[in-house]
This record gives sequence, structure tokens and C-alpha cells, in this order.
Amino acid sequence: MSTLGGNYTPTDEALKFVAFVRATGNEENVSPEAHYKIADALFSEEEKDWNVLIECLRGMGKALALTEVVYLEDGSTKTIGDVRVGDSIYGADGKLTKVQAKSEVFIDKDTYEVVLSDGRVVTCSDDHLWNTKQRGNGKDGLTLNEKTSTTKDLYSTQQYKREVGSRNPRGVESKYYLPLATPVAYSKKTLPIDPYTLGVVIGDGSIDKASGYARVTSHNDDCTEIFSYLPYTMGRNSTSSRTSAFSGVLGIGKELKQMGLNVNTYSKFIPKAYMHSSVEDRIAVLQGLMDTDGTVDTKYSSSFCTASDKLAEDFYILCTGLGLRVYMVHKDNDHAGCYIIRIKHRGFNPFRLKRKADKVEFHKCTDYQKLKK
Repeated sequence: MSTLGGNYTPTDEALKFVAFVRATGNEENVSPEAHYKIADALFSEEEKDWNVLIECLRGMGKALALTEVVYLEDGSTKTIGDVRVGDSIYGADGKLTKVQAKSEVFIDKDTYEVVLSDGRVVTCSDDHLWNTKQRGNGKDGLTLNEKTSTTKDLYSTQQYKREVGSRNPRGVESKYYLPLATPVAYSKKTLPIDPYTLGVVIGDGSIDKASGYARVTSHNDDCTEIFSYLPYTMGRNSTSSRTSAFSGVLGIGKELKQMGLNVNTYSKFIPKAYMHSSVEDRIAVLQGLMDTDGTVDTKYSSSFCTASDKLAEDFYILCTGLGLRVYMVHKDNDHAGCYIIRIKHRGFNPFRLKRKADKVEFHKCTDYQKLKK
């Protein structure tokens, strides 16, 4: 048996397995220590863990930049450089998986910035593997054919020519689509206020700074339905204009104040406990926000508007954590400006209010987004 770095000594099974893999086509001259540790995780009766993916016939150096971020169980983040063996991180399937080993840091690989259509950027090596859908034309119009490609492959064939038109003035189209992640499956948290109610109060509520008393204002056509979804005693309905009415939500003022939500329009935010609770709780928060401050733009997309920098950031993270495509822009106006955050419908209805929910449809390509460049 041979000893690699530190005190780690691979088992005979690991040595034989990696030797076999290298003999059948591994391009690396020396197998990283991570290869042996992963093999040990597979073969050890004490540590056997089948939740391990091995891509080793072409080498395992499918590198991401050390600055790329992963999410931990409590909703906090770590860079890949700071991740340690034994950490539990969320994978593309939305589930926690334990880090079994880390490879060495590669310093001689070509790297690329992969820009997605929603503006997110991933920095990775030229041989990083991507599961993609490749654009093609079938009998029923657009078809997407599955393919696994390296970053270098994507770079060299990322676009194809199309007829120039008003919707395509450059005459080129993205060739590849990348799958969206599954919603992050955070564990359910004990929350002080019903999550849908919290979304409604943040969206269309005014909260007294001293007492935390919350008053929700809504359109006359919507108030009865929205108030019926709130599991709290409501105050007397009052009309604030010909088109809107308001009512107090009783019994939640103390909790709102403790969470620091008794702030003005420009300082609104989503408390962390709600950002990192179960998928069901996060959808409920989103529905409360969208029922009050959301708009159905098309049958395939909707938008949310806020003047708060922090709420815009929180809303963006909430939606991406639910596996949605999200686009955010800031627009100037006569006041402090506002953020418009557009989401593509996917997997669940972002509204509970019937008149909005009934307009929502789902596109056949909803699980993918374009590789921009």
C-alpha cells in the first residue's frame, strides 16, 4: 500500500480501481488523491455511500473557480475554495449531499465565463461537463435534443445563424439550453407567522413602527379572497378609496416587530427564516408577495415590483432557490426608482389569488434557460 498526502493511505481496492480506470483511458498522468478517496467511499463497508458520481474515464479535473458559491444546510454559503470534506452542500437535485473528497487545485487549466440568459455567470474549466439541450427543428417546431458537452465544445458551437428580423436583429440564436436546478429542499422551520400572511403583509401591508400593528390594503375585488387565506382574525374592513379597502391583521404585531419588519417601503425585506424554510413555505411567501404586488405579464411569465433594494435582492434569491428563471432590472422614476423582477412560470403557480392564478400557463421549455455566451 502507498501513502499519498498527509496520513491518508488508500485501500487495495481503491488502488486497483483507479489503476483500472487509468488503463481504460484516463487522460491524467497521475490520479488525484480525490480519486482514491471516492473509490474508498464506494468500497468501504463502514463508509459506503452510493450518492457519489464518478466521471473518471476522461479525468476528474472538471474544475470550477474557487470563488464559485455553494449552499449549506442552514442557507448560508461557502465558496468552493472554503468547502471541506464532510460538509453537507446542496446539489443540482436540490438535496443535501456530503462532500467525500476534494481534488487538488488546478492552476494550468484554461477557464471560461459561461453567461446564462438570466445574467448569472459560472467560471469553470474548458473540460467542465454540462448536461445540455441542443436546439433543433422538428415537425412540431422547436425541439431540444439532450447532449453532454464540455465548456470548450459550448464555446466553439454556441450560436447558429437565423433569419434577421425584428425579434432577432443580429441574425444569430443561442444553440444550447442548460437545465434549471431543482428547488433547494431546505428543512421546514418553526415560523412565527404564517408564510402566506407574511408575504401579503410585506407586499401590501403598512406596519406601525411602535406597535407592529399591520394593516393590509387591497383592491375591492380582491380583498375578500385574500383575507380569507389569512389564518388570523381580521379587523373591520374599511374603504380607503372607490377601488381599495384595508383591514388590520390582529395578533401578529409583536412578531412583526421582533423580526424588524416595522420599516418603511424602501427598507422592506424577507426574514432569513422564511428564505430558508421548506419549499412549501417559500412558495407560500412568494404567493403572498405576488397576490399583492405581482402582475401576470404573459401566460408564461409574471413580474414583481418593489422600491426596496433589500426586498428586490431577497425576492431574487427566493425565486432562484425555487428553481425559477429570474430577470431583474431597475427603473428610474420621480422618486427613488423601483425594481422589476420578472419570473418564468415553472413547476407551481406563483399566485393563489384566482383572477391571477387562472392566467398562468407553463411553456414546454420551462425547465431550461439559454446559454447566452
